[in-house]
Amino acid sequence: MRKNKRVKIIFISTLIAMFISALYMHSLAADEIKLHRLEATSILHNQVAFIKNEFMINISAVYELRALIFGADGKYVDPQIIGERILKNPNIRNILYAPNSVVSNVYPLKGNEGILGLNLLSPENKSYEDAILAVKSEDAILTGPYDLKQGGKAFSARLAIRTSDENSEMKYSGLVSVTMDFPDVISKSTNNLHDNLKYDFILEKKLPDSEEYVEIYSGRVSEYDDFISSDFSISNIDFRLSIVPQNGWHNKLGIILRIFAFLAVSLAVGVVMGFIFSARQKLIEKSRTDALTGIYNRAGGTHAITSILKNNLYKGGAFIIMDLDNFKSVNDVLGHQMGDEVLVTTAAILKNSIRETDIVARLGGDEFMLYLPFESSSDFLEKKLEEIRIKMNREIKDAEGSVTVSSSIGVSFYNKGKSFDSLYKEADEALYQSKENGKNQITIYG
Repeated sequence: MRKNKRVKIIFISTLIAMFISALYMHSLAADEIKLHRLEATSILHNQVAFIKNEFMINISAVYELRALIFGADGKYVDPQIIGERILKNPNIRNILYAPNSVVSNVYPLKGNEGILGLNLLSPENKSYEDAILAVKSEDAILTGPYDLKQGGKAFSARLAIRTSDENSEMKYSGLVSVTMDFPDVISKSTNNLHDNLKYDFILEKKLPDSEEYVEIYSGRVSEYDDFISSDFSISNIDFRLSIVPQNGWHNKLGIILRIFAFLAVSLAVGVVMGFIFSARQKLIEKSRTDALTGIYNRAGGTHAITSILKNNLYKGGAFIIMDLDNFKSVNDVLGHQMGDEVLVTTAAILKNSIRETDIVARLGGDEFMLYLPFESSSDFLEKKLEEIRIKMNREIKDAEGSVTVSSSIGVSFYNKGKSFDSLYKEADEALYQSKENGKNQITIYG
C-alpha cells in the first residue's frame, strides 16, 4: 500500500515538474519568437527602404529626360543624347518622348518600333488611364507591372512636360517615359532577402480605388504563412511587402534539444521530489502511528479528528474513548507479552468494526479513541457500539492462567462549534461513569 502511494507521489511530482518545465519552455519559445520577429521587422523595414530606393533611382531618369526636353523648349530632341547614359542602368529597358502624348522618339529604337506613333492617352494604350493621370500631375506616375509585347513585365514612370506659350503660360506639351524591367528593378533587394537572409516574401500592389491587394511578385520555398507585413508607397502606387522565415519563427533544432533537456530535468526533479516527499510522509506517518498496534497513536488520532472537525466535513459525529477492563491483571497474571497481544488484538477488532471514514487511535496503555462521523442519523451508533462491547468481552488464557477482559466506553456527540478538547473531556467523563457503574458498559455524556 505504502509502495503504491510512493509511486503515485513520484508520478504526480514528475508531472508537476514537467508542467513547470513546459511553462518555462513555452516562455522561452515565446521570447525567442518575439526576438525573431523584432529582428525580422528590422529586416523588413530595411528591404522596403531598398526597394523604394531602387525604384526611385530608376524613376529619377524620367526627370532628367524632362529637364532635357524642357531646356529645348519642347522642340525635337534625340533621346540618345542622354539615353546611352541612362541605359547604363541595366534595369531600364527604354526611354521615350511623346509630344502631345504621341510617341515620336524612343531609345533604343531596335525592338521598340511598335510603339512609335502610339497615342498614350488613347484606349489603344493599355495603361492610358495612368497616362491621363500623369498629364494632370506634377509628379511622375508609376504604372505596372504590365506585360510587354516582346515578353516579360515592366513598370513605367511617366512625367508630363509643360512649356511656356507666347503668353508665358505653362501648358501641357507632352509626356516622357522610362520603362523598367520587372522584377529586375527590385531583384537585388529581393534576391538578398530570399537567398541570403532566408526569408520567403510576397510583394503586393494595392488596386486603385480599393482596399484589396494583389500579388505581383513572390519568392517562396516553405509553406509558412504567418507573415509580417509593411505597407509603403512609391509615387502613386501603394505596395505591401510581407516576409516569413523559411524555417519558421521557431528554431526547431533548439526546441527539440530543449524538450529533451527539460524532459530529463523534469524526470530527475520529479523523482527526487517524489522520494523526498515520500520519505517525509513516511516519517510523518511513523510519528503518528502506534508502533505496537499499527493504528494511529494519540498525536495521529488527534490530528485526523481535528482535521475533520476543522473542515466541517460532516454535520455530526460520535467521539468515543474506550478502556479495557482488567487489563492490569493480564500483565500481572499472564505477562506483558500476552498484554501486548491483547492490545494488538483489540486494535484489530476495532479497525475491523469501523468504516473507512472512521478514526481509531490508541491513546496509550489500554486506552483507545474513536471518532465515527455521520451526516444526519446516528441510529447505527447504538448497534455498532454494542457490537464492539460484545467483541471486547473475552477470556484471555494461557498455561499461567486466565483473565476475562471487557471494555468501558464513554461517548460524546459533536455539533457545530464544538472543539476536540470539549469532545474529549465529555467522553472521558462518560468513560469514568462506565467504570464507576461496574465496567463493561457504554455511557453517553449528558
